[in-house]
Amino acid sequence: MKTPKVSICIPTYKYAHYLPEAIESVLSQDFTDFELLIIDDDSPDHSREVIEGYARQDSRIVWSVNDRNIGMVANWNLCLIRAQGEYVRFLFGDDYFVSSVSLRRMVEALDRHPEVVMTGSARVVIDGSSRPLRVVSRFPDQSRHRGTAVVRRSLLEERNIVGEPSAVMFRRRMALRGFDPAYRQLVDLEMWFHLLGKGWHYHLGIPLTAFREHADQQSVHNERAGVLFEELVRINADYGCRPEIVNPFWRWLLACQATYRARQRAGSDQSAASDEVGRTFESHSIPIVGRFSLTLYRGIKPLVKLWRLISAGGKRCLWRSP
Repeated sequence: MKTPKVSICIPTYKYAHYLPEAIESVLSQDFTDFELLIIDDDSPDHSREVIEGYARQDSRIVWSVNDRNIGMVANWNLCLIRAQGEYVRFLFGDDYFVSSVSLRRMVEALDRHPEVVMTGSARVVIDGSSRPLRVVSRFPDQSRHRGTAVVRRSLLEERNIVGEPSAVMFRRRMALRGFDPAYRQLVDLEMWFHLLGKGWHYHLGIPLTAFREHADQQSVHNERAGVLFEELVRINADYGCRPEIVNPFWRWLLACQATYRARQRAGSDQSAASDEVGRTFESHSIPIVGRFSLTLYRGIKPLVKLWRLISAGGKRCLWRSP
């Protein structure tokens, strides 16, 4: 069989009610050289029946159901292992492509720019009932960015400025390492950092994907469990100390930001903040900055915010619904 150009991977769990919208958005693409790889992580709902029904209609759908629940990150990696395409694009079972050109535009970007390792796009954020809330785009339209610069900006902003997995396409050969199972909340961002260390990022400012926000998604559970702060510290340690990414000033700035954030989390209990900073930073080899550095950091924070806005091309959200 001919190897497909793109592998579209849908790792899913308990999303039977959303899957038809996701699958149909893939099958309606005007770019047709793809395989649709769906792996259900032993869902207790009727996901199997939904997937099997679509697979009978289109031979490009390759699907399986895990014998037992292996977890989110392991299921993502299983998708990567089984993918055959030159390019990979994930699509979560509760998301969907909003445009029939979603695949084609990203394939064209990667074909046209061999130095680009991954491409992302603006995305429509929707609620559980598929109502649009806002469109997010954090780069100028049709713009290339050096990968290490994107990593630095993401670390400073403490956010995923590239986009969720459903809004990204990347070269499969660059991602053979797989997603890092040490992460739970920032697992996609850590993979983007891994890829961006190997080349450039290309951004499309038009919305190509709908990303759903609802109470059942894994990121919501992780935030409730307090995973986010710990992983921000971890990713800072993993990438914010690499000389090919940051210089000594950047390293100082990131350490100040992490210390400042930890103290904010502790609120008025500054002794607890010191203990938390000490334990967490020591385990990740992040230097704890002193009072003078924190005072200096507070003074330059407005400049840091201005730099963030300039780096984003003046864009945060393109629009927000009433």
